[in-house]
Amino acid sequence: MALGGGARLPLRERLVVADGRSAALVGSDGTVDWWCPERLDGPPLLWRLLDPDGAALRVGPAGPSHGRVAYDGSTLLTRTVQDTVTGAVEVVDVLDGALLRVVTVLKGEVDLEVVVAPGRSWRRSTRFDPFDGGVAFDGWALRASGLAFSRSPEGARATGRLGSGDRVVVTLDRLDAPLIVERDALDRLDRQRERWRRLAGSTLYEGPGADAVRRAALLLGAVPTRSATTSLTAPGREELAVDSRHTFVTDACAAHHLLGDLGHHDAASEALVWLGRVVARGWPVPAAGTLEGEPGAVAEDRQGVAGWREAPVRVGVRSERPVVDLDLTGALATVIEPLAAERWPALVKVADGVADAVPASLVEQVRCWALLDEADRVGRARNPLDLDAAGWHAAAGPLRRGVEAALRRGVDAVGVDPRLLRLAWQGPTPGDHPVVAAAVDHVLERRGEWPFVHSREGASLAVSFWAVRAEAVLGRWEAAHERFERLLAWLGPATLVPRIAEPASERFAGDLPDAAAELALLAAARTLAVGPR
Repeated sequence: MALGGGARLPLRERLVVADGRSAALVGSDGTVDWWCPERLDGPPLLWRLLDPDGAALRVGPAGPSHGRVAYDGSTLLTRTVQDTVTGAVEVVDVLDGALLRVVTVLKGEVDLEVVVAPGRSWRRSTRFDPFDGGVAFDGWALRASGLAFSRSPEGARATGRLGSGDRVVVTLDRLDAPLIVERDALDRLDRQRERWRRLAGSTLYEGPGADAVRRAALLLGAVPTRSATTSLTAPGREELAVDSRHTFVTDACAAHHLLGDLGHHDAASEALVWLGRVVARGWPVPAAGTLEGEPGAVAEDRQGVAGWREAPVRVGVRSERPVVDLDLTGALATVIEPLAAERWPALVKVADGVADAVPASLVEQVRCWALLDEADRVGRARNPLDLDAAGWHAAAGPLRRGVEAALRRGVDAVGVDPRLLRLAWQGPTPGDHPVVAAAVDHVLERRGEWPFVHSREGASLAVSFWAVRAEAVLGRWEAAHERFERLLAWLGPATLVPRIAEPASERFAGDLPDAAAELALLAAARTLAVGPR
């Protein structure tokens, strides 16, 4: 069977395996075609997802087979089962520093093959050496005890006939790392399985979509970047290739609150620490940064890589010129109080910068007003005579009045920016006010494609879950529940949320998973949980 990956396998047929340091994508055909082993935003070792000439690893039957991949219960371990005419084989994948693939024949006999392809584009392999029981390449070693590897047109290949109950452990680890024997691999698998089950079991949530909520909480803790992948574009939006393997301010703000409320306190604290590092740089606050809170590399297109659907492959997040993102100010408003104890001088600079800014849209006016209003409140609580707070109060007034005036003028003044759905829970007017309801209805009417709501990229999962939350805030509980349940059904049992949906083809698009969408799912679920069923 040919090595899979790339555009031949729909994104829906891949799941993410993660351990907090790195993440890999596992396909239903047994192929791992994306893995950045050293860190989530580092260079990939396996990247066929983005290029037919990229490196990849497949473990599965040598002949025709039918595969399906699912999460192993409430964990981030994946279980791929492939059926053949003679038997069935299971591959359980786990990341624990190394990539471990535990292969077990479930029934009958299976001709198992392990195929590894070297990289010929992003990181061209300079050495690719098969040895007894494995292959060495790029300072890494693929090992499969008992299988003899030889060169093949795609790289290196090993095959072996296995009977029911037979097991092979395939590992991909540093060349100089100690050999991982079968017993050690199984112990690691059991430890990781128990770790994920314990985390999932500690999730403080009882309400609609409980399984989806637990999965999203695990993914957000294990992948503290917006996505595990880069440059997976939507159809017709190839120019919007982005490197989402960075932490975004808006995501970190939401993660701090939502994960904390769900009992994932370590991940919530880490998000706040990261925000403190970013805010410490003052104004303007960058939209995103590295895992350490640094600005990150200037974005550039990776040459010689075909890309997802032949779109550019982008690496790096920062533009050459500083960009002021006023939309993130509304998110920062929610963390001013917890950051104030250690970062107040930096927050003063941020609030001063927002006070001097000139919002270009109603959305930006709402977001800037939210930050200035919260900074004013926290500043006065710290010092009733705080002159900075008085200045922020004065700057917030015109913004609030401008938003209220626009809402009174009606939908023509509001526009159809889908971000206006957030007026239901963040704005100068109560969420159940008639003008807010009119704005929400206007966006849903103009941007909606049931159950989805479109952004400029397509049917956005984040915006669609915002719609759930907005409808719930407006008291439209039946509609909110119906939309939420339909979105979860569309995602499938794994409830892995991509950035973009393709409703007509029922395919995923955009980077996977998308933290903004996962967080919107959590917020929608928690809003539904406190209302009538």
